[in-house]
Amino acid sequence: MEKDLVLDSNNVAEGEYKLAGFWIRVGASILDSLCMIPIIALNMYVLYFVKDFYIYAVVAMCSFAYKPIMEGVWGATLGKMICKLKVTDIDFQQVNMSKAFVRSLLWLFVSLAGIFEIYPLFASEAFKEADGWLNMVAIQEQEVSPVLSYVFQLILLISGIFIATKARRGLHDQIAGTYCVYKERKEDKMD
Repeated sequence: MEKDLVLDSNNVAEGEYKLAGFWIRVGASILDSLCMIPIIALNMYVLYFVKDFYIYAVVAMCSFAYKPIMEGVWGATLGKMICKLKVTDIDFQQVNMSKAFVRSLLWLFVSLAGIFEIYPLFASEAFKEADGWLNMVAIQEQEVSPVLSYVFQLILLISGIFIATKARRGLHDQIAGTYCVYKERKEDKMD
């Protein structure tokens, strides 16, 4: 319980790391999205040309695995590395794989919701026979109901709003017992 009180009036424990705010974390997330373009393109190819649900699900789960593996092994995703951020536990030590996975559970739910929602599309004979982009998109609009994904995306948005508070910890950070901080220690920046 005491460890939750590590913040002083400047949002940082004396001599520790500066907590990353909302906009720098949004920037890191955008950079991560750009890094994921090859995997997203592969999944679009599988969805519209290969039309195999199992390959689609494997590629989607690989895209989910990016965040917890990067944070569990290197302490940051590529976007966070570029923005000079890292993820730590409440003692400002690097997170282990289990904490990184728990921290990513909200993203896992969004990924799984998307996979389950798109499954009926692969079962549709009309989709399997469609050959034009517009035909496939029209069938997708009829077959796929993204309600569950929207619910989990709303939860992610609410989690992001928590980052804008004084404690600068999203819901996912609070669940996992983590912080997102700048790599340099506060005292190193003053030198």
